[in-house]
Amino acid sequence: DSVVANHGRHGILIDRQSCPEVVQNSICKNAVCGIQIFRTSEPDMDAFRDNCFEDNGEAEISFSPHVFQREDSDPGSSVDEEP
Repeated sequence: DSVVANHGRHGILIDRQSCPEVVQNSICKNAVCGIQIFRTSEPDMDAFRDNCFEDNGEAEISFSPHVFQREDSDPGSSVDEEP
């Protein structure tokens, strides 16, 4: 069991093809989302089970088909293409 709390944006950020299991954690009081998933395909939601969510800003779990782009990366690069 882990506690993921009080982050300025997302408690847990999952990007591209990473496939972690997030099980039996307390995910609380993160400013935007408890778990934010950036993937071009839908994740297996069974990998996110038995977690306790509380007071996360916009959503407990949020999915976006756009992959994460660093703020300091080339503004002309696509965020929808995977390497």
